[in-house]
Amino acid sequence: MVIVPSGSGPGSTLHVQSPVRPSSVQKYAVTIPQGVNPGGRFQANLGGQLVWLTCPRNLGPGRQMLVDANSASSTPDGPTARTWPPPIAIPDELDEGRSFLMFYRSDCEHCHHMLEEWFTESVPAPTIAVEVPDTDPANAMAFPSTRVMRHSLPKGPDYVISTPALFAIKDGVVTGFASDPDDRDAVEACLSSNAG
Repeated sequence: MVIVPSGSGPGSTLHVQSPVRPSSVQKYAVTIPQGVNPGGRFQANLGGQLVWLTCPRNLGPGRQMLVDANSASSTPDGPTARTWPPPIAIPDELDEGRSFLMFYRSDCEHCHHMLEEWFTESVPAPTIAVEVPDTDPANAMAFPSTRVMRHSLPKGPDYVISTPALFAIKDGVVTGFASDPDDRDAVEACLSSNAG
């Protein structure tokens, strides 16, 4: 669960730090060279071993990424090494214009209620529903909407986020937030916060 500090609201920046788990993976920080575009391949020296890496889609020249040395390849056409942050891209729908982003769990009744109530018949703007995959598969419910784009966070870690979490976004900036599908006023305020 993330508790928003008092005085924070739409447009505020929050910094969340999660606990670090011990790992036996040997990681190296690598700076992406100039001229390498997202998705492009380049060579790097990991502890004396020259390996080929792929620039994640959400990074570019001058940015750093962590690389799992054990998964790196010494050939240009070899397998892609494991990197952090994961190679994901921010959908264009969130960068420009009006959009909504909702984090949900497949076994969360409140999440499904929010989707059924406001995102089944019609959608006020492009909407992305991101599944938080740390749920009990035995309690998973069918996804209730065919009108929203669906994505999922990578499986593996325990995510510290309370669901549902609905964010209204305008030109890449959060303009509203709602988390209780039974609070109609809060959800409608969130839905209208990025209009116009």
